Amino acid sequence: LGTQAWLLGDHQAARKRFERAFRAYQDAGQPRGAADALNNLGLVLIDLWDLDAAAKALEAAVTLFEAGGDPGGAGDAWTNLGLVYGDQGRYGEAIAAFRAGLDAFTTADDRSGRLAALHDLANLYAELGDFERAEQLYRQARPLAESEDELAAADQALGALLLAAGDVDG
Repeated sequence: LGTQAWLLGDHQAARKRFERAFRAYQDAGQPRGAADALNNLGLVLIDLWDLDAAAKALEAAVTLFEAGGDPGGAGDAWTNLGLVYGDQGRYGEAIAAFRAGLDAFTTADDRSGRLAALHDLANLYAELGDFERAEQLYRQARPLAESEDELAAADQALGALLLAAGDVDG
């Protein structure tokens, strides 16, 4: 129900439902469900621009995913946390979170997660003006792209970066 409310744009209802779901899973001794609820809660809190609360929810989700041996879930929570830290101007922590997400996705053998984490990390470096590092990461991500859409997104991101950096020869 939380996801339905979120998709319908009722973020306050989604927040309440994910908070209730977290408590219910926690009371039932189901850490995976609790971690999923916290990760989703963190995403809703990002949409509500309550970044401090989002960071707390996502940090707790990481802890539960890692304790439960779920590297894919941990990767999702880490990369979401990296987005929050970046929005908060906590760039060093954002970089560390994206790298932790990348490590977790590598452990989980999750190609698409690795691709997304590399793009998030490259986007942050580009935002910080470190175009060389961003370019390295985009180029590292490109071989992970399998579908036409993923390849197009990878090429578009790299092209935009090269234009922003003034390297039109690529």
